[in-house]
Amino acid sequence: MTNAAADNLTGRWHGRYTYVEDGWSNDFAAELHDVGGVLAGETREASDQPDDLHPEQTAFITGSHVGSSVTFIKRYDEMHRDAVFYDGTVDADGDEIFGRWNIGEDLSGTFIMIRPLAEEVEQREAIAAPIA
Repeated sequence: MTNAAADNLTGRWHGRYTYVEDGWSNDFAAELHDVGGVLAGETREASDQPDDLHPEQTAFITGSHVGSSVTFIKRYDEMHRDAVFYDGTVDADGDEIFGRWNIGEDLSGTFIMIRPLAEEVEQREAIAAPIA
């Protein structure tokens, strides 16, 4: 990879994971920090449990990025959730990560993460900012 964006995955990402078993999917937002290929970050997503007392869930990411290969573990801040293992590939532009996830041998699926252009992020922040 020669693209600087593909060499550093730091930034905001929008993603979706899908279960292979039934096709159910959920969207998430991620903030990644890539320091020399070491990944850390956080995700936020709507709960996948209809009776959950916490409608938004937070998870923490640790992993690595070498070339076009990305692996990370997502651990939810709730004690009852199992860790989710992700294995993916970064596209040549560094703006998309896609691959597979699994929780043990029982649950698995696919995922995609897209990094919006800087201009899109600035526009969303401007719209969300309070009017003075």
